[in-house]
Amino acid sequence: MGQETRISPSCLVYSVLTVFIVAGYSLVVSGLNVAFTRLNPLNDDYGRFLVPLIATSLIVMAFQPLHNRLQRGVNRLMYGERDESYHVLTRLGQSLESAIEPASALPLTVDTIAHALKLPYVAIMLRQQETFKTVAAYGTYQEGSVRIPLIDAGQVIGELIAAERTPSE
Repeated sequence: MGQETRISPSCLVYSVLTVFIVAGYSLVVSGLNVAFTRLNPLNDDYGRFLVPLIATSLIVMAFQPLHNRLQRGVNRLMYGERDESYHVLTRLGQSLESAIEPASALPLTVDTIAHALKLPYVAIMLRQQETFKTVAAYGTYQEGSVRIPLIDAGQVIGELIAAERTPSE
Protein backbone atom coordinates (compact mmCIF):
# COMPACT_ATOMS: atom_id res chain seq x y z
CA MET A 1 0.00 0.00 0.00
CA GLY A 2 1.30 3.41 -0.92
CA GLN A 3 1.18 6.31 1.45
CA GLU A 4 -1.39 8.95 0.60
CA THR A 5 -0.08 12.43 -0.22
CA ARG A 6 -1.89 15.38 1.33
CA ILE A 7 -1.70 18.95 0.15
CA SER A 8 -1.81 21.45 2.99
CA PRO A 9 -4.08 24.51 2.74
CA SER A 10 -1.05 26.80 3.05
CA CYS A 11 0.67 25.08 0.14
CA LEU A 12 -2.46 25.48 -1.97
CA VAL A 13 -2.83 29.16 -1.06
CA TYR A 14 0.79 30.02 -1.80
CA SER A 15 0.79 28.05 -5.05
CA VAL A 16 -2.23 30.00 -6.31
CA LEU A 17 -0.70 33.28 -5.09
CA THR A 18 2.57 32.52 -6.89
CA VAL A 19 0.72 31.90 -10.14
CA PHE A 20 -1.26 35.12 -9.62
CA ILE A 21 1.86 37.16 -8.88
CA VAL A 22 3.77 35.89 -11.91
CA ALA A 23 0.78 36.30 -14.25
CA GLY A 24 -0.22 39.65 -12.76
CA TYR A 25 3.30 41.02 -12.90
CA SER A 26 3.67 39.92 -16.53
CA LEU A 27 0.34 41.49 -17.51
CA VAL A 28 1.01 44.76 -15.70
CA VAL A 29 4.55 45.06 -17.10
CA SER A 30 3.30 44.30 -20.64
CA GLY A 31 0.47 46.82 -20.34
CA LEU A 32 2.72 49.51 -18.91
CA ASN A 33 5.36 48.87 -21.58
CA VAL A 34 2.75 49.46 -24.28
CA ALA A 35 1.50 52.60 -22.52
CA PHE A 36 4.98 54.04 -21.92
CA THR A 37 6.10 53.25 -25.48
CA ARG A 38 3.21 55.32 -26.80
CA LEU A 39 3.70 58.10 -24.25
CA ASN A 40 7.48 58.03 -24.44
CA PRO A 41 8.46 57.54 -28.11
CA LEU A 42 12.15 58.05 -27.25
CA ASN A 43 12.04 54.88 -25.10
CA ASP A 44 14.63 56.24 -22.69
CA ASP A 45 15.99 54.72 -19.47
CA TYR A 46 13.51 56.71 -17.37
CA GLY A 47 10.57 54.83 -18.91
CA ARG A 48 12.36 51.46 -18.60
CA PHE A 49 12.94 52.12 -14.89
CA LEU A 50 9.36 53.19 -14.13
CA VAL A 51 7.54 50.25 -15.74
CA PRO A 52 8.86 47.48 -13.41
CA LEU A 53 8.67 49.82 -10.41
CA ILE A 54 4.98 50.61 -11.00
CA ALA A 55 4.18 46.97 -11.79
CA THR A 56 5.85 45.74 -8.61
CA SER A 57 4.05 48.36 -6.54
CA LEU A 58 0.65 47.34 -7.95
CA ILE A 59 1.30 43.63 -7.30
CA VAL A 60 2.47 44.32 -3.73
CA MET A 61 -0.69 46.36 -3.01
CA ALA A 62 -2.91 43.57 -4.37
CA PHE A 63 -1.07 40.75 -2.56
CA GLN A 64 -2.38 41.07 1.01
CA PRO A 65 -6.11 41.45 0.22
CA LEU A 66 -5.85 38.62 -2.31
CA HIS A 67 -4.00 36.43 0.19
CA ASN A 68 -6.69 36.99 2.84
CA ARG A 69 -9.57 36.19 0.48
CA LEU A 70 -7.83 33.16 -0.95
CA GLN A 71 -6.95 31.82 2.54
CA ARG A 72 -10.59 32.18 3.67
CA GLY A 73 -11.79 30.41 0.53
CA VAL A 74 -9.36 27.50 0.91
CA ASN A 75 -10.14 27.16 4.63
CA ARG A 76 -13.86 27.08 3.89
CA LEU A 77 -13.35 24.48 1.17
CA MET A 78 -11.13 22.29 3.36
CA TYR A 79 -12.65 22.75 6.82
CA GLY A 80 -16.16 24.13 6.34
CA GLU A 81 -17.19 27.18 8.31
CA ARG A 82 -15.01 26.63 11.37
CA ASP A 83 -13.49 30.13 11.02
CA GLU A 84 -16.92 31.75 10.69
CA SER A 85 -18.47 30.87 14.03
CA TYR A 86 -20.60 34.03 14.19
CA HIS A 87 -22.18 33.20 10.81
CA VAL A 88 -22.85 29.59 11.86
CA LEU A 89 -24.41 30.63 15.18
CA THR A 90 -26.55 33.26 13.46
CA ARG A 91 -27.79 30.68 10.96
CA LEU A 92 -28.49 28.20 13.78
CA GLY A 93 -30.40 30.87 15.71
CA GLN A 94 -32.51 31.70 12.67
CA SER A 95 -33.23 28.00 12.08
CA LEU A 96 -34.25 27.50 15.70
CA GLU A 97 -36.51 30.58 15.62
CA SER A 98 -38.29 29.31 12.52
CA ALA A 99 -38.68 25.76 13.85
CA ILE A 100 -42.33 24.88 14.27
CA GLU A 101 -41.85 22.38 17.08
CA PRO A 102 -39.39 22.55 19.98
CA ALA A 103 -38.56 18.89 19.30
CA SER A 104 -36.89 19.90 16.02
CA ALA A 105 -34.31 22.08 17.83
CA LEU A 106 -31.84 19.27 18.51
CA PRO A 107 -31.93 17.79 14.98
CA LEU A 108 -31.40 21.31 13.56
CA THR A 109 -28.45 21.83 15.91
CA VAL A 110 -26.85 18.51 14.95
CA ASP A 111 -27.40 19.19 11.24
CA THR A 112 -25.90 22.69 11.49
CA ILE A 113 -22.80 21.44 13.32
CA ALA A 114 -22.25 18.60 10.84
CA HIS A 115 -22.57 20.83 7.78
CA ALA A 116 -20.62 23.77 9.21
CA LEU A 117 -17.63 21.61 10.15
CA LYS A 118 -18.03 19.02 7.37
CA LEU A 119 -18.22 16.17 9.85
CA PRO A 120 -19.44 12.71 8.81
CA TYR A 121 -21.29 12.07 12.08
CA VAL A 122 -22.71 14.28 14.85
CA ALA A 123 -25.16 13.24 17.56
CA ILE A 124 -26.64 14.52 20.79
CA MET A 125 -27.28 12.04 23.57
CA LEU A 126 -29.27 13.05 26.65
CA ARG A 127 -29.10 11.45 30.08
CA GLN A 128 -32.15 9.40 30.99
CA GLN A 129 -31.81 7.83 34.42
CA GLU A 130 -28.30 6.34 34.40
CA THR A 131 -27.97 5.83 30.64
CA PHE A 132 -27.65 8.08 27.62
CA LYS A 133 -30.15 8.00 24.74
CA THR A 134 -29.52 9.40 21.26
CA VAL A 135 -32.12 12.11 20.60
CA ALA A 136 -30.67 13.57 17.38
CA ALA A 137 -28.07 12.31 14.91
CA TYR A 138 -26.60 13.13 11.53
CA GLY A 139 -24.67 10.55 9.48
CA THR A 140 -23.47 7.10 10.53
CA TYR A 141 -21.73 6.43 13.83
CA GLN A 142 -17.98 5.87 13.57
CA GLU A 143 -15.60 4.32 16.07
CA GLY A 144 -13.26 6.82 17.67
CA SER A 145 -15.79 9.66 17.69
CA VAL A 146 -15.08 12.48 20.12
CA ARG A 147 -17.49 12.77 23.07
CA ILE A 148 -18.03 16.20 24.61
CA PRO A 149 -20.07 16.43 27.82
CA LEU A 150 -23.07 18.77 27.84
CA ILE A 151 -23.27 20.42 31.24
CA ASP A 152 -26.09 22.41 32.79
CA ALA A 153 -25.87 23.84 36.32
CA GLY A 154 -22.82 21.69 37.03
CA GLN A 155 -24.60 18.46 36.02
CA VAL A 156 -23.80 16.39 32.94
CA ILE A 157 -27.10 16.26 31.05
CA GLY A 158 -25.81 14.68 27.87
CA GLU A 159 -23.06 14.35 25.30
CA LEU A 160 -22.27 15.80 21.92
CA ILE A 161 -20.63 13.13 19.77
CA ALA A 162 -18.67 14.14 16.69
CA ALA A 163 -16.72 11.91 14.30
CA GLU A 164 -13.47 13.21 12.94
CA ARG A 165 -13.09 13.58 9.21
CA THR A 166 -10.86 11.09 7.45
CA PRO A 167 -7.19 12.10 7.06
CA SER A 168 -7.65 12.38 3.29
CA GLU A 169 -10.23 15.17 3.71
